[in-house]
Amino acid sequence: MRTGILIISFMAILPCFGQQFNAIDSLHEVLKTHTKEDTTRVNMLLNFVNASIYARPDSSLLTYAEEALSISQKTGWEKGRANALQRLGIIYSFILSDNVKAYPYYLQALDANEKVNNKTFQWQTLANIGLLFFNAQQFEKSLHYYKQALQIAEDINANEAAMLQLRGNMGNVYAELQQPDSALILFNYAINTSRKLNNPLFLSNFLSTAGVVLNRKNLLDSAEKSLKESITIADSINSPLVKALSLNNLALTYNLQKKPQQALPLAKQGMAILEQLNATQWIVIGLHTLSDIYYRSGNYKDAMDSFQKSITMKDSIINSSKNVQMGVMEATYEYEKNKAITEAAYEAKLSEQKFKRNVYLSIAGLLIAAGILSFWFYKRRRDATIKQKEAELKAEISTTEMKALRAQMNPHFIFNSLNSISDYISRNNIKVADEYLTKFAKLMRLILENSEHKEVSLSEDLKALQLYMELEAIRMNHKFSYEIKVSDAIDQENTLVPPLLLQPFVENSIWHGIAKKEGTGKIIVEVRKEGDRIVCIVEDNGIGRTATMNKMPASTGRKSLGMKITKERIDILNKTRNTSASVHIRDLAQGMLVEVQLPLQEQF
Repeated sequence: MRTGILIISFMAILPCFGQQFNAIDSLHEVLKTHTKEDTTRVNMLLNFVNASIYARPDSSLLTYAEEALSISQKTGWEKGRANALQRLGIIYSFILSDNVKAYPYYLQALDANEKVNNKTFQWQTLANIGLLFFNAQQFEKSLHYYKQALQIAEDINANEAAMLQLRGNMGNVYAELQQPDSALILFNYAINTSRKLNNPLFLSNFLSTAGVVLNRKNLLDSAEKSLKESITIADSINSPLVKALSLNNLALTYNLQKKPQQALPLAKQGMAILEQLNATQWIVIGLHTLSDIYYRSGNYKDAMDSFQKSITMKDSIINSSKNVQMGVMEATYEYEKNKAITEAAYEAKLSEQKFKRNVYLSIAGLLIAAGILSFWFYKRRRDATIKQKEAELKAEISTTEMKALRAQMNPHFIFNSLNSISDYISRNNIKVADEYLTKFAKLMRLILENSEHKEVSLSEDLKALQLYMELEAIRMNHKFSYEIKVSDAIDQENTLVPPLLLQPFVENSIWHGIAKKEGTGKIIVEVRKEGDRIVCIVEDNGIGRTATMNKMPASTGRKSLGMKITKERIDILNKTRNTSASVHIRDLAQGMLVEVQLPLQEQF
């Protein structure tokens, strides 16, 4: 789950933050007097955008950046064009939170800079692409671009202010990758350099993010000190977002110190600011913090309300994140396709000129040239077909992953679970409510975390499956028992499987096999190794498929959906790895048996 980490965009910034408002006003006045469309006006427009990006962020800055781009294109000034494209990317990403639109502008900016060969501009733009993938929660890609940017910055001996931004932001990426020691090394560098350069904006931000990591390492006294200083500085420079995140993180610190009375007002204050800013992704974090504080205080009703709100908003953000990832892939594909078409047109024209020259030399030269051209066009068509199939497969994988997540997060299961908790609380059965809520929260967190990975360890997957069966058993008054058996030949920590692949079959056994059975039932989940394959079995002693279809013909929709999604996931697994994973369903004398065979995959 994302924590309160704010990452800084890369671009030219006025050296004294306290004077930015005066600088903005004077730049705006100068723009009114200099209306001639030349390089001077382009520089004025871009300087105005630079000064406004933090002090007065607004969508109207698009007008200034677009005018700078238009003038640069008319005058043929490639440097101005590159800078205007980069600023448009920053505005779309940083102010409008539209990473899909920002990404092509960054790529075009890098292309325009090839003629200018400005290394500083190159590393800044690469770092902004790293920021874009950070916002899309693709942290490995983000780190890849930041490392490229760092290499160029070190090669040209970039100044301390530049290295401060770059290394500090890399610390944010390491924090999200759960590498706290690497993150703290970079944050300490950023904090010390911010003090040295007297940059309060960066100092406040990195003190806040360092507090997040210190909380994770349970260094709570250090976290408290860092976050208090961040809040003081954010107040002094009127930076509401940094202040709100630091308040939320400090509330989390106090909650971890078992001081919920001190934590609650800070969390509420931070939430009020975030709601004013309409900062959805951070509001989710604030709600999660409030839920933990209410729970520790014994206020289970408010804890549940905050938790429900955070789950609802989290689902929306996950969908948005998946859409951003798909949009970035589509933008990359369209950009590369258009670039390839332009290059192909240029190459075709050049080849035509060569062909005309060679045709006069000899018939043999003509035949050779024609053969080369035929092969060239064949190869391009073949490569284009391969790329298109790869893009279609990636899109199919993303779509199926979303379907699988929705199937795992069955709204009926969530609704029924929340109703059960509410019922326990209303009947003052606090112990059962507490046990159920704890298990339910763990299961939701495991599902959301595991859904971000293509494979998870077998132990993690079985842990989520066991939590699901425990919850359903409690809710059904222990209508069924269950058993999970894993062969000693399998290293559960080292073996990787697709997340929650067996859950739809277990759900089917509960609701279509055992729920309508007279008396109690049992579900057995068995995992064993057979050669280079792993065999997963779900067996129940319910009423069986035939009786289920006779008794509940209208209820098969959910079952069919779960089966369909699981088969799609296995089909994609077979396509991407060239394997023969399979699902087999067998009717028993009493109940049903499902056997899933997967290729054995180990981390090490």
